[in-house]
Amino acid sequence: MAMARAMKGFAAAILLVLVCMSLAPKPLSQQSTLEKRIPVKSVMDNVVWARAGEVYFIVPDPKRMKDMNNPMAAYDTAAAGIVYSKTNATQHFGFDSDTRWIEAGLDGYLNRGKPKLTNRTIVLLGGRAVNYCVKYFEQTVQITPVYFDIGFDVNGTLIYGFATNRLYTNESPQLVAYMTERDDENYKNLFVIESFIDNDLNKIYVLYGIGWKGTWAAGIYFKERFREEIGNLDRCCYVFSWEDKARDGYKDGYPQPDEITMVYAYPYPKPSG
Repeated sequence: MAMARAMKGFAAAILLVLVCMSLAPKPLSQQSTLEKRIPVKSVMDNVVWARAGEVYFIVPDPKRMKDMNNPMAAYDTAAAGIVYSKTNATQHFGFDSDTRWIEAGLDGYLNRGKPKLTNRTIVLLGGRAVNYCVKYFEQTVQITPVYFDIGFDVNGTLIYGFATNRLYTNESPQLVAYMTERDDENYKNLFVIESFIDNDLNKIYVLYGIGWKGTWAAGIYFKERFREEIGNLDRCCYVFSWEDKARDGYKDGYPQPDEITMVYAYPYPKPSG
């Protein structure tokens, strides 16, 4: 009888522990992936109207562009500067090689590009090919709403664009906007604006184009539309197209606000935040 009472008491203790564990707050990495999503419009409160020193703008280190023989980082920085100019207070601005804020390492280093920050706001300009932080979020931890993808269509034509992340959709990745090898990037491009929370409770905003003109167009779009349009973007990801218009029979190859069109809005349930 005493043994039976002891076993019942032990079982009750175990049950109490399990109940407490189920009620305890879970780390973000164990929470529903839906909780990682925040609406793009939150950039207004978290970036534009943020208090001084709360936001970190991170762009690709231009030193690497010499090896790549490509000036794209200069335009990523220019686009970041456009967004930064709309902030209400002084914020941090630096490169993805700054070891005060970002984990550094050789190619293939697992955590290269991981922010060292916690519970801050981070704005990233430039795609994963040049921005270590974007590469970390897209490829290492894979928590961006969409990611850059390359493939071939049924005719064998090279296509490249943005695909959905199965982490959020529980579906096979879907290519939602793309270009082909036949498109001239001097006059056409795509860019994404997306937002989410990382595993260290940082609010992350990512803006980049498939090419540097796409990232440049993202900055121009933000500058021109941040008041009347961005404040209404209540989903976590949008893709836009820039296509140069002929003016007086001539295409200048420069992104202009009236040449930018939204082509994709994240179709899944709206984030609650």
